[in-house]
Amino acid sequence: MVLVLIGIITSMAVIGFGGGRADSLQEESRRLAVLMQLASEEAILTARPLGLRFDEEGYRFLQYEEQRWRVLEEDPQLRPRALPEFLRLELLLEGQSAEPAGLLAQGEEDEDRLLPEILFMETGELTPFELLIRAEEVEDHYRISGDINGVLDLQSRGE
Repeated sequence: MVLVLIGIITSMAVIGFGGGRADSLQEESRRLAVLMQLASEEAILTARPLGLRFDEEGYRFLQYEEQRWRVLEEDPQLRPRALPEFLRLELLLEGQSAEPAGLLAQGEEDEDRLLPEILFMETGELTPFELLIRAEEVEDHYRISGDINGVLDLQSRGE
């Protein structure tokens, strides 16, 4: 009887643990899609291009000013964001997998060399991309895609 109870409690803990990750996956995917839409609209309204850059820990929105890209540190919505450790991003540009952190090696923070991987242009166009968001121990994943015309799409996919 004790073994049965331990088995039931363990099963519930595993289900609860997986559900928490699944919920976090959904929440982070939706947040990122909404922030990308906001960045696209902000680029149009301010007539300035914005960029998005991913790294191992999360993502940062960038603004082009004074001939270089700068991180939007103070913006309440487009500030740098960290992702939970169990989430994994896979960015595809032109059908090819893009390495996180673009052209800089991890640990290198040269503001003069900071480059976005996705551009949101003031004309409404954006870099065509596909971003897969996965969580460890969760079968489903999310896909955010964008086309040259600025159309963003969020889809949930079961594996």
